[in-house]
Amino acid sequence: MRATSPPSSARSSTEAAGRDVPPLRMLAVATGSWSVDALMLALLTWGAGVPAEAAFWTVTVGGLASGAGFGIAFLLRWNRRPRDRYLTLPQLLAASTVALTAAALSPAVAMPLAAVLFIVFAFAALRMTPRQLLFAWAGITVGLAAVVSSLEAPPALPAATPLQAALSTIWISLSLGRCALLGLYGARLRRELVQRGRELADATGRLERLAMRDALTGALNRRAIMDALDTALQGVDAQGGPLAVALVDLDHFKGINDRFGHPVGDDVLRRFVTVAARSLRVSDRIGRWGGEEFLVVLPASGGPETARAVADRLREAVADHPWTEFGEALAVTVSVGVALARPGMTASELLGRADLSLYRAKRSGRDRVCIDGSDAHAESGPAPSALGAPGMGGTG
Repeated sequence: MRATSPPSSARSSTEAAGRDVPPLRMLAVATGSWSVDALMLALLTWGAGVPAEAAFWTVTVGGLASGAGFGIAFLLRWNRRPRDRYLTLPQLLAASTVALTAAALSPAVAMPLAAVLFIVFAFAALRMTPRQLLFAWAGITVGLAAVVSSLEAPPALPAATPLQAALSTIWISLSLGRCALLGLYGARLRRELVQRGRELADATGRLERLAMRDALTGALNRRAIMDALDTALQGVDAQGGPLAVALVDLDHFKGINDRFGHPVGDDVLRRFVTVAARSLRVSDRIGRWGGEEFLVVLPASGGPETARAVADRLREAVADHPWTEFGEALAVTVSVGVALARPGMTASELLGRADLSLYRAKRSGRDRVCIDGSDAHAESGPAPSALGAPGMGGTG
């Protein structure tokens, strides 16, 4: 029986509900914080005789009403449109209003309630932008000034009796503890952001590397090797530095595929890149040009002799490699066409010359290196009589 996927509307509702879980969790923490303040006000009012009943009911009703209101907003997903799905600024304004109103109604506990503003502001600062923080700070300052100027009695910290002093100390201590916990939470968020940034940078780097590599062989792909060639040619035009390119073609590769199968052919291509890369210099770049043909960019080639020496070392490394691990009597050789860049030469012109050199190498018997503009004596490779059948101990 086939499993059926849920309707798109159900999926979207589930995903939206999942996105609302963190805001609801944060709202639950805020409501819990209001519960602590309400408890301390109750102890001070009915346990220590402080006239703070109005503040108690303001914090209790205001905190619960605020929590319920924002909870409904989250459940109804009214927070989808604003960029801040936590509705941080509205929550900050609501919480500040509750604390300032309670302080205005009960000056005897105004100082501990002012400390609550630090918790509210620290809580909101985790999610707000600098502009929002500036706006909120200015608004709270104006509200605080209005409350302080309207008080009939000075804002106080209950301490007339040992019990009042003890409860006030506990309340202030709990406020400091909540600020500390918010600081720790903010530090954890920063660490997570840094870690995610590193992971994103690593993933981006891996994607960039994958975008530059041939999927089968791991060599640079055609676009990446052309970028390397264009960059090297710019150096030739700017500084006149030596540059050469080599087109490398695996001899009779179709015969290898036909005789040993395409999986073996893929193994040969992959191994060729490994062998070739080991024979090249650190500054050289190799990329897959197409099929069994590869392009090697040779910066700082130092003239035709140096370029030919590098290309011949590659040719010999391929010819000497023990290819029989992929098939009995399997041998692989390459033909190489080299061309040297001159100032003002385009990539197309340089590659055209290298292609002509590669054609000469194949016409001359394969398993050899030919350089653009050189005569037959500058070619390197085995004597024509040493050539064998394709894929069977020689190049064919």
